[in-house]
Amino acid sequence: MPAAVSPSSPSRPAGVPHLLSSGFVLGAFTLGTSENVVAGILPRLAEGLTAPVSDVGLLVTAYAGAAVIAGPALALLTAAVPLRRLTIAALLVYAAGTVLAMLAPSFAVLMAARILTGAVHTSVLVAFLLTALGLAREGEQGRTVGRITLGLGVATVIGVPVGNALAELLGWRWAFALIAVLIGLALVIVLAVFPEDPGPRGESGWRSLRVLARGTVLGGVAMTAMAGLGAMAPWRPCCSSTVPPVSPGTSSADGSPIAVSPGP
Repeated sequence: MPAAVSPSSPSRPAGVPHLLSSGFVLGAFTLGTSENVVAGILPRLAEGLTAPVSDVGLLVTAYAGAAVIAGPALALLTAAVPLRRLTIAALLVYAAGTVLAMLAPSFAVLMAARILTGAVHTSVLVAFLLTALGLAREGEQGRTVGRITLGLGVATVIGVPVGNALAELLGWRWAFALIAVLIGLALVIVLAVFPEDPGPRGESGWRSLRVLARGTVLGGVAMTAMAGLGAMAPWRPCCSSTVPPVSPGTSSADGSPIAVSPGP
């Protein structure tokens, strides 16, 4: 059982344990990989689910939309939940959604799984950041947060290409299998060393949403939502996967005739 050390304790702890810090970075890396890997495997998803690529691209938007809409609301509504309990619950939901995506028999099920994981994306990340900030030594809060956000960035250059390679070599389900393994490892670390946090962090319930009535807060939320949705707008291929028919006798650029096979 982890020691009962509250991240919000007035006495500054000795710092974030190395294993816990690694778990936070790994968790952030997994979130970043899961968020972005779908954009690179859309053709494989469309082929496996027998759906148009343009429709499958909505999986990217669904994840982003759930993150920017449900995420802040869940963060406010769960303010009274201890961070350890919140983190474990959110990771369990994320892991379950990822496994559901990996085993999804249809596009509709995969869409539901992406919405589920996107909805708890913010809760997981906020729990990581709040705990790291509470445990960090005085003057090291920025460095501690930087490590976690670095995990999100590294996911784009390492996690996403690895997921794409697995999808190309073994099938698109293996990209989600990779994410499931990584989130499972992060969950094991959290269960092992995440400190107890028995005290509430603020108001919960609908009263906590009163903060959204402030103009500055509402403007920040709106800008964040628009930026997130803009970055994750529906992906559509630059070139159609269907080659338009070519009439017999059409010549190429060098004047030679193009052989056209009769269609089915």
